[in-house]
Amino acid sequence: MIRGVEHFAHRPIEPQPPRTESAAEQPAVELGSAALQPFRDEFAAILDGSESLGFAPSRYRKPVEIVQRALARLGYLDGPVDGLYGRGTERAVARWQRDAGLEPTGVIDAASLAQLDRALGETSSSSPEAPTTAPDTQSAIFEAKLRSMHGGGAPGDPSIAHDPAALQRATELRVAHTRENLEYEAFEAGFDGEPFEYGVRYTTDPDGIRNLARLALHDNPEAGVAGLQERVSSPSFLSRVPEPARPVWKEVVEEQRLAASLQQQAAAAGNGSFVDHGLRTLTDPVDIERFANHLGALLPLEAHTILTTALREGRVANDAAARDAWQRAADRLGPQSDRYDPTIDEDDPYEYE
Repeated sequence: MIRGVEHFAHRPIEPQPPRTESAAEQPAVELGSAALQPFRDEFAAILDGSESLGFAPSRYRKPVEIVQRALARLGYLDGPVDGLYGRGTERAVARWQRDAGLEPTGVIDAASLAQLDRALGETSSSSPEAPTTAPDTQSAIFEAKLRSMHGGGAPGDPSIAHDPAALQRATELRVAHTRENLEYEAFEAGFDGEPFEYGVRYTTDPDGIRNLARLALHDNPEAGVAGLQERVSSPSFLSRVPEPARPVWKEVVEEQRLAASLQQQAAAAGNGSFVDHGLRTLTDPVDIERFANHLGALLPLEAHTILTTALREGRVANDAAARDAWQRAADRLGPQSDRYDPTIDEDDPYEYE
C-alpha cells in the first residue's frame, strides 16, 4: 500500500550487477578534478567496478548528490539535488552520456565517472558541493526542509510558515519527491502505465492522497481545484480508486480548495503566507481541521510546532471555540516524530531494520 511520500520507497537497494569483467581486470580509475577527487572514498565501489549508481531511491545518498550537483553544473539536471537516483537523474545521466560519446545507459559506472571527472576538470568550478552563490534565507530553509523530509537531521525550521516563497519551494520539493517515488514504486511493481495512475489505484493513506492531489494540481495548474474536483468525481476515476479512498479524495479536494482560497486572500492582503492568514482568520472547526490536515501533509515535521507556537503566541482567532479547535488540530498532528515510520533506522533512514 502506498503511504505518504515520506513513507514511499525507504528501502535498501541492491547494488547494480558488476560488469562482466572481474574487479581485478578493471583498469584503475583515478579522479583528478578538484570537483570529484575529494570524494574518492565515496566512489570507491564504483571506481573498482564492483558497483554502479542507477535508478533507485539510493541509500548511497552522498555519491548520488555529488553526481547530481555535477550534472546540474554541466547543464544536464534541472530537477532537485536530493541524493535520490530517480527517473529525472537517470534521464540527465543518459543525456550527458550521449553527448559525451558514451552509451546512454543512465547508469554511472567507472567509465562514466571517469569521463564526468574529466568534464568537470575542464570547467572553472572547484567542487560540485560548493554553491555558486551564497545561500539566502529561502534556500537555507529549503535545504533544511530537504534534510528533514528524509530524516537527515533536526526538524526543519517552523519559520518556513511565514515565508510564501519558502512554502512554494517546500511544495515543489514535495511534488518532486512524490513524482520520483511513484515512479520507483510503479517501476518496482512492473506497473504498465503512468506512475500517477499507479498511485490512484493503490493509494489509500490520506497523506499519500494529499500528495497525489498536490502533484495533479502542480501538473495541471490551468484546471485548478475545480478541474481536480471534476476529475475525482468522474465515474471513470472513482472506478479506479480503492473504495476506502473515495471519500478521502473528496475531502482532500475540499482541503485544496481551502488552501487555494487562503493563498488568494493572503496575496490580495499582502500580509504574509497562506499559513499565517489561515491561523489568523479561520474559526470554523471543519475548516480548521482541513487546514491542519493540509499543513500536516505539506510540512510533516513542522506542522505541530507551527500550530502550538501560534496558539502560545496568540496568533489564532481570539475565539474560545476556535482556539479549542486549533488545539485539537495540534494534538491530532502530534509530536513531529510521530509522523514517521518507527521501523526506519535512525542512522540510515533509507534502510529498514
